[in-house]
Amino acid sequence: MEITSSEAKLAQGLGWASLGLGATMVAVPKSLNRLAGIRDVGSTRLWQRVVGVRELAAFGLIVLGGQRRVGLWARVAGDAVDLALLGAAAGRKRESGARLAAATAGIAAIAALDAYAATRLASADGDPREEPPDDLSQDPAYEPPEALKGIKGG
Repeated sequence: MEITSSEAKLAQGLGWASLGLGATMVAVPKSLNRLAGIRDVGSTRLWQRVVGVRELAAFGLIVLGGQRRVGLWARVAGDAVDLALLGAAAGRKRESGARLAAATAGIAAIAALDAYAATRLASADGDPREEPPDDLSQDPAYEPPEALKGIKGG
């Protein structure tokens, strides 16, 4: 299966979204904390910046580095971390429960989109973990054991 132009555009779009989000998180973490309903303290600003750097790395992999599959799976893993951080913020660093719930729902939706894109790209590129074919007789590197050489296909 080949990657379609819409799948390639989705991957590129997610890469560019990582740039915008990452740059914003690094530059203005205080504003994002308030927007997301998270108490703005030094530790939450630090985590915003750490996550922002991760988003910038995903942009680099997807858009600049030609590593779309790796970048998309990095986004999926990052979404899981983000949801865990939001869960921790809900318990200890919450300013606004409604805004935090909205931010969490938004991240969950993005996680689903990231997982869809990564899965589609993996199946389109061919997953390297696929099983080898059963018939190795066509493989020029295959040399059957001596006892099987007289058998058809061996």
